[in-house]
Amino acid sequence: MNILETPITVFSGVTSTNGRVVSLAEFLNDASSHHLIQQIRMAEDKAERTRLKSGLPCAAISAICPDGRKSDDAFEHTGLICIDIDGQDNPGFGNGAELKAGVCKVAEVAYCSLSASGNGCFAILRLSNPENHLSHFLALQRLFKSRLGIVIDGQCKDVKRLRFATFDAEPYINPDADVFRIIDMANKPVPNTKTANPALTPRAWKDNMETTVEKVAQLTAEVVRRGIDLTDGYSNWVEIGMALADLGEAGREFFHAVSSVYPGYDRAKANVKFSNLLRTTRKVTIGTFFHQCEAHGVTIDTNA
Repeated sequence: MNILETPITVFSGVTSTNGRVVSLAEFLNDASSHHLIQQIRMAEDKAERTRLKSGLPCAAISAICPDGRKSDDAFEHTGLICIDIDGQDNPGFGNGAELKAGVCKVAEVAYCSLSASGNGCFAILRLSNPENHLSHFLALQRLFKSRLGIVIDGQCKDVKRLRFATFDAEPYINPDADVFRIIDMANKPVPNTKTANPALTPRAWKDNMETTVEKVAQLTAEVVRRGIDLTDGYSNWVEIGMALADLGEAGREFFHAVSSVYPGYDRAKANVKFSNLLRTTRKVTIGTFFHQCEAHGVTIDTNA
């Protein structure tokens, strides 16, 4: 099926609780808000832009959920993910058009357009395993950061996150875009040489790391989905961080994900902590993370 024919859920505004199911093309091509979008792009005051944006229709690109977007509301995954790239998070790029040009270099991007403000952009990709939405998102964060130096908005991990209507006279459309898969060793960091098995051949080393990262991604997705705080208490937080630091830089976004369940999560503090843990000499392996997940009833069904 053409990606533009994919059914999604459209809401009249950010506060709307009832949506309607339409095709992705119908939402993207709706011209009814173009005048309001022009006003948003002309507004110099950020607060004014925010106020105007609240009047735009919006869509849950990843979820069919016409009866509501609360965490416990039933939904069906569309097989798509929408990632937001904000200009303020990527000061190295001059404007939304430059960000868009960079994003379109990724083969799996099926659609890319300027945001409502025009200062950023968003991209839509198809997922190989939609049930592992968070795992795909975390992999995309790593890929865009390592390959393009582009930071993706962390809120996009929410399956029911809304995308405001926008306008782009020349959207990027790639009907032959590859499906995005979690496992892509060409874009994964090299495993931590301090703890990797030196007896493994280079190929076996890669296979071992690939399997480990996949397991961590699956467990992390389930921990976040169920709202389980593995980091309850400072010592537990540090221990989980050291375990994930065993993966090297590949463990950073997993650390952010499991830390985000804690009500007082602070991304900046977590980022500093993980950087420090990467330099620690204390020996804590990724096995500790697996053990903690199992102790909290989070396991992987190896027979699935």
